[in-house]
Amino acid sequence: MWRSHQPCDIRVRLDRAIATQAWRDLFPQVVVRHLPPINSDTVPLLVSIRGAFTNSHRKVKWFRFEEMWQNHEGCETIIQEGWNSIFGNHPIQGFVWKVRATHDRLSKWSKEIFGGRIK
Repeated sequence: MWRSHQPCDIRVRLDRAIATQAWRDLFPQVVVRHLPPINSDTVPLLVSIRGAFTNSHRKVKWFRFEEMWQNHEGCETIIQEGWNSIFGNHPIQGFVWKVRATHDRLSKWSKEIFGGRIK
């Protein structure tokens, strides 16, 4: 929310997310929330997938890139293979698939090379 510091104190929302109907049809579970402002008169936006992590039967395991991987000679090859293995019909969908494929390959590679030392 932008506030004018003039005597009339005009308020205008500047923080918005824009999507075409085609994009919304492709990603119907996406939700945009306005977060509280931090040291600014602009509001950060949080774009999330509704219900993405609500499966109560399994614990969510977050993926983290491990610094030690980049010192191993095979890391760059694994990333390139994962990134180049998937192509989507839609740029955003393709991006999501590429990230997922790269994540999967790095996780498998890490277990093979480093064993179960990573939590």
